[in-house]
Amino acid sequence: MATAGPPADEKKWDRVVRTSVLPGVDPQALWTDVTSMGGVNAELLPYMRMTLPRELRRDPSIRDVPLGSSLGKSWIFLGGVLPIDFDEITIAEREEGRRFLERSTTSCTKVWEHERTVEAAPGGARITDRLSYVVRPHMRPMRVPFHRMMGALFTHRHRRLVRNYAQHGVSSAPSAPSSTEGGRQHG
Repeated sequence: MATAGPPADEKKWDRVVRTSVLPGVDPQALWTDVTSMGGVNAELLPYMRMTLPRELRRDPSIRDVPLGSSLGKSWIFLGGVLPIDFDEITIAEREEGRRFLERSTTSCTKVWEHERTVEAAPGGARITDRLSYVVRPHMRPMRVPFHRMMGALFTHRHRRLVRNYAQHGVSSAPSAPSSTEGGRQHG
């Protein structure tokens, strides 16, 4: 199993890692939700939403897309209405029911690697997001604020997951991710 992360030039890479434990949640049900575009947008809203690239329009899930080839552009909208970026999505690796690695490009990042794992945890499920990216040259002056925004975005996503599962009858779910790790800002 390959892991997401930087190759040779470590100093150009930034990372964000977030982990949440969802008590009472079945890992397979969580996997199904978080690999669908509806699930992704449920995490991003109300701050952002993404459109479906052409390959996902037939089946809005990354569970069955071909590995290693571009699925097309997914537009990212601030507040759900203002286009601010795009994601040229490629699913590089997938372990069914457990893990995927997206290796993509955006207008802000030369490389965007998002690895998501879903695992059984005592009494529920654990979800971990590992984001590694290299900003494009025009974004270098904004590297630190961009990193903070990505950290805040993934914290928001995990809070939404915890809240959404707690609202659907999951008992004793915390109001914030049970564990979060911040990535380093620079190499």
